[in-house]
Amino acid sequence: MNFTRPLIILTLWGVLLGGLPAMAAEDAAARIPALTNRLSLGYRAVSTDHYGRHAAPFSLLDSGPTSEVELKYLNPTLRLMFIGTYLNEADYLVEADFDYRGLLRINIDSEKLIHNLDHFSYDRPDADNNAAPPSQVEFIDRSTHDDYFVKVGIDTVKVKANLPDYPAHLTLGYWRLERTGKKQLRYLNAGGQAVCSQCHMVSKSQDIDRVTEEFTLGLDTHAGYLNLAVEQLFREFHDREPVPYDYFGSTPDRLPGFYQHDSTPDSRLVSSTIKASTSPSGGVVAAAGFTVGKKENLSGSGLGVSTVESETDFRKASADLTLIPDPTLTLNFRYRMLDQDNSTPSQISVIGLNPKDVNVRNNIDLTRATYNAKISYRPTARLTLVGDFERKEIHRSQTGSAFDDPFDPFWELPEDENINRYRLSFIAKPLGPSTLRFNGWYEYLTSDDPAYGASVEEQQQIFAGVNWTPTPRFGATTNIRLSRGVNSNFDRSEYDSGLLYRYEIDRSQQQEDFTAGLWSQLTDTLNVNFHYGYLRSDTSQDVIFGAAPDPLINENVEYQQRVHTATLSATLQVMKNLQALMEARYIRSSALFDPDFVPQVVLGFPIDSSGLSELSELDIVQTGIALGLEWTLADGWSCGARFSHDDYEDRNSSEFDGTAQLYSFSLARTW
Repeated sequence: MNFTRPLIILTLWGVLLGGLPAMAAEDAAARIPALTNRLSLGYRAVSTDHYGRHAAPFSLLDSGPTSEVELKYLNPTLRLMFIGTYLNEADYLVEADFDYRGLLRINIDSEKLIHNLDHFSYDRPDADNNAAPPSQVEFIDRSTHDDYFVKVGIDTVKVKANLPDYPAHLTLGYWRLERTGKKQLRYLNAGGQAVCSQCHMVSKSQDIDRVTEEFTLGLDTHAGYLNLAVEQLFREFHDREPVPYDYFGSTPDRLPGFYQHDSTPDSRLVSSTIKASTSPSGGVVAAAGFTVGKKENLSGSGLGVSTVESETDFRKASADLTLIPDPTLTLNFRYRMLDQDNSTPSQISVIGLNPKDVNVRNNIDLTRATYNAKISYRPTARLTLVGDFERKEIHRSQTGSAFDDPFDPFWELPEDENINRYRLSFIAKPLGPSTLRFNGWYEYLTSDDPAYGASVEEQQQIFAGVNWTPTPRFGATTNIRLSRGVNSNFDRSEYDSGLLYRYEIDRSQQQEDFTAGLWSQLTDTLNVNFHYGYLRSDTSQDVIFGAAPDPLINENVEYQQRVHTATLSATLQVMKNLQALMEARYIRSSALFDPDFVPQVVLGFPIDSSGLSELSELDIVQTGIALGLEWTLADGWSCGARFSHDDYEDRNSSEFDGTAQLYSFSLARTW
């Protein structure tokens, strides 16, 4: 178990607590401080059946002790808060806050969670390597019994100090993101023989140990009507695990030998920002900011690969203006700009290739400007009408049409793209501020030259929502959003034997989202909540299988997705000092990709679409129930018990089916 973060936090708070008497004595008029404490100790037991990691994807499935602590100290000159919850080494949260007279404020947060990852089995009965003749694919798993997961830890420290006798604040910040764990590395390897009759799919474990650290220093001041601020940011990313490498067989362009897998390079980001704004009160409010910075690659050369020296210089600008010429009218204008200049080496050397020097395509230089204007009109206190227009102007360099060359120096993207978005919306409260509320909007978006196949050339969306609270004991809400998008302006180009082949790809998408919920206090002792959500998404797109000159073109291939979610929870006050809790969950997810092209023979192998639907089809049901009791005893003592059962069922495959049960008990005291 890693105690580094908790020890750092406890040390800092020990220093602060040690200074409490001296700080409090500085104010002779200070009242008796209010101090409250709460401590809870417990135990959590875990049991699983089959593959329980999918049933509880964000839980460390180990039994162990748990604890909670809460400390609050208040007086007129000092505020101190410390809250901590510990479930296990991969799941805890610590929050701390210190405020001395508003002159010095310190916030410390530390949290950690775990995400269980899949281990896709390479035990394939359809790939018998001892068969005669052998199967076309050989599957090799070098880490058959390993479990995969990633633990994510986030630490934050913020310090803000008022400078004595000056209208200014000094801010210091530290942020750390750490990912550790193990994941599955899967890759395709050539056999190395002169004539290879099999594809070799290999799987093995890869350790994860990545850290991102960020430091910020800021100063803000009030200079008459203006507020001024400057900020310096420094961020570094390091992958502390070496890049994995393996022996690869020969290919027509590469000699056999040891080669590295893909890597995520270490990097550094440095930026400087200046901001200015007017007072937020009054009929005219303005703000502006400008940032200049650099991102650079810090990784050195790898195994058989020369050093890649790459960097990006960027500039960002922003401006906001709010005008309120009349109490019923508000005008907002916003401008955002991003300018990126990338530099990369023209060549890199890879030992084993012939020739070993490889040309490198320059990264895209990007300039993006966003203009937004919004008008809000309130003819009555119960109705608000809003009109919104936004335009994005995108310019890319290093782009152009494809041409017949082993090294194509251009990215096949539009050099210029303009995206316009129009929205009309309303908010209505016909029965007063809280009883009944309607809101809705209609949005229309266009792009004159969509950059990608999944981009939209034209899209329409509509949203409507209702909130109804007729009494303090009952409320309901419902929302629906409909979306329709098309892209008939995207081409795919391929060269073969000196000839250019161009294929037009059409795409359309429809999506509906619906949610409904209600809450009710049925009696003085019973509260009930219910929520339901539904997602429907249908995409139709032309798909190309293979390559020029004779690809398999399947027009209007359908991809369908459906998701239903339902949650029911209730709280019952059984007795004055005994409360019962219940929650039930249900999720049904399904998806289907349905290509259908004419069977053909390619390179001597029969090709058809019969198995593609089964490979991609999803039909998953997830259910769960949670029960709990909270019992308040005498003299500040209390106890609690929790039980949860989660079930994961894949109706197309039982490989990841399983259940997870969590049992917990805690005893707490408040004083």
